[in-house]
Amino acid sequence: MMLPEPSLTIASKCDTFDKREEAVESTIEMLMKAFPFNRDFTHTHIKVITIGQLYSARVLSIDAEPLARHISSIPDLDDRLTAGDPTVVYQIYNCKETRLKYYSFPTKFCSWHNRFAYSLWDYNVDEALWAYKRQDGFAKFKRMELGNYPRFVEIVKEFRSFYGLARSLKDIDKFLWQIGDGLLAEKSPQAPTS
Repeated sequence: MMLPEPSLTIASKCDTFDKREEAVESTIEMLMKAFPFNRDFTHTHIKVITIGQLYSARVLSIDAEPLARHISSIPDLDDRLTAGDPTVVYQIYNCKETRLKYYSFPTKFCSWHNRFAYSLWDYNVDEALWAYKRQDGFAKFKRMELGNYPRFVEIVKEFRSFYGLARSLKDIDKFLWQIGDGLLAEKSPQAPTS
């Protein structure tokens, strides 16, 4: 499949995403405005549950409370999120009280706190970046580097620069997510039709 030229299609893809996901985006946006900080466990717990559910981060319900407690205990978290400190992603990831380790969730959580410094990772974005790398060679990297968060953000910024995209990381995320969604749908076996 020939991938679309990002510079020609990103605006329409972002518009499509915004229309399709309007309820999700506005709900989380309102929540972030109501509870911008993470010192209060209850506020953080609400954000963990909401982002985990609405952004398909697959946080198990049994892990939501310990994850929120962990996030609330991270020193200077709000200042570090404002500053765009990429190590926060790993601090959230390294919660010892959860049954699973979550990589996608901390990227989405951080992105919702600072959409200019944090890019979100999930399988769709991973798939899209890898496909564009193979098609156009926009950057040199191995696929496993997408699992290293600071390197992942560099790769997203290289993507933005290579295609001349004067867009926020949030817009790049929306575009890549949709492209990856289509690519992964093509890879999955089709259900038989009757």
